This record gives sequence, structure tokens and C-alpha cells, in this order.
Amino acid sequence: MVNSIAMGKQLYRELPPDRPRGYVSRKLLSWLIRAALVVAFFAVANVALVGIQHLIHRSDYAELKSLKADMSAKNIAINSEEAQLQSLQGEVKADETRLGQLGPEIDKIETKNPDGIPPEIYKNYTSMVNTFNSIVGKHNRELAEYKALYTKYSTDVSGYNVSVQTANTLIKKIGPTWYIIPIPAGRFSSRDRISNVK
Repeated sequence: MVNSIAMGKQLYRELPPDRPRGYVSRKLLSWLIRAALVVAFFAVANVALVGIQHLIHRSDYAELKSLKADMSAKNIAINSEEAQLQSLQGEVKADETRLGQLGPEIDKIETKNPDGIPPEIYKNYTSMVNTFNSIVGKHNRELAEYKALYTKYSTDVSGYNVSVQTANTLIKKIGPTWYIIPIPAGRFSSRDRISNVK
């Protein structure tokens, strides 16, 4: 039996004495159970759907995983080669700068002394020529190393790009992962509507 107290135009209802504090109505409990069941259903359905998709494209996923590992290793190698190329390029430029300074000095001494180098500057002259020749030899070795490394770098970049294209083709072949998302129908029965008690 529900006790009610009329105050003005509003009607207030008191809870029956047999309902303890924190009481959850059957309707609310029923709604919570239905919501939990719907969530559980969609979770299981999505796990099954994703699992089926992975099963269908199992070999493609394995190949894609292998490609990603290969691309990661190639990326590390390419970054290392870029650093080495920059270092070698700096050394080659430094050698070219030093050769650009020594060459004109040697030419100047040889131009001033067409009949031979005088004994008082001969020791300095031969030291400059030996230094020049040493730098030329070092420069040529560095250039050869740079060219070889650049060839390897270009090959690695081309291989990486081929791997990227293959991975993109596989991703396109696999397609997007599908999920089931609950969308409410938008229909409510008259008993589900909330109305104010006046």
C-alpha cells in the first residue's frame, strides 16, 4: 500500500515501509541486465568477427608482419648509412678545402722557380707536396668509399620502397577490420516514456 501526502497541487509518494534503503526496482534491474547482455553479445560477436577476418587473411597477416620486421631492419640500416654518408661527405669536403689551399701554394713555388726548387725552401716544398699527395690518396679512398656506400644506400632505399608497396598492396587486400556496433532503433513504447506526475 502506498501512502501519499497531498501538498498544494503536487502529489508526493512515499516508499512503502517494506522497501529498504538502496532498493533497486525490478524495472531498473531488468534494464541493467538487458544492457549487460547486449554489451556481452556485441563483445562476443566482435571478437568472433575479428577472429574470422584474421583467420581468412592468416597468410596475408603473417606476410605483413614479416614485411614490417624487414622494413624496420632496413630503416635502421638506411638511417645508419645516411649518417655515414654525411660524415664521409664532411671529410671529403674538408680534404677538398685543404687541397684547394695547398695546390695553389705548390703551384706558386713551382712558378717562381721554373729551373728547380732552391735548397733553402726544398724541405718545406717536399713536405707540402707529400702532404698534398697524402691528402689526394685519402680523398680518393674516401670518395670510393662514399660512392660504394651511396650505391648500397640507394639499393636499400629501393628495396625499402618495394617493401612499402608490397605492404600497401597487402593492406588493401586485407581491407579494413569490420566491427558490429549497436545502433538504437529509435522506437520507444508508450510505457518507456518518462512523464511528470502532477
